[in-house]
Amino acid sequence: MFKVILKSIGSNRLKVMSLISRTLGISLANAKRLALTDFAEVAYGEPAAIAKALKEFTELGADVDYDYWPEGMSTDHWADELSNDGFHCKLCGGKLFFSIPGKTPGAECAQFNKMAKYPMSGGFGVFCPDCGNAITKYFGDPNLV
Repeated sequence: MFKVILKSIGSNRLKVMSLISRTLGISLANAKRLALTDFAEVAYGEPAAIAKALKEFTELGADVDYDYWPEGMSTDHWADELSNDGFHCKLCGGKLFFSIPGKTPGAECAQFNKMAKYPMSGGFGVFCPDCGNAITKYFGDPNLV
């Protein structure tokens, strides 16, 4: 999941506020307050929805960017294929490592790779350090939609 960040509202202020209102399903008054906030989050969703939002805001002259939205990601079932209990590898019993965008610090990933018999090959997902069993998650890229 991703979020769209409004860096600058541009000259079409009312149209941008109206788009924020429609996109988030909030009142125009709340959209105005949000639009005047530094780096406001004005849309959330999957890559296709974010690509559409980026295009719409840009066409109105707003300066926008996007980033991962970890709060919108459900990692509840990431380990289902690798584990019976959600914590340990069902092949070897090793403790699974979760690499989650926006949540897992880079230092933790580096430490995992340093200590693991089988370092993760990159990306996000669930990895077993002992046998190399892994599920890599790809979230797409709004720029490629």
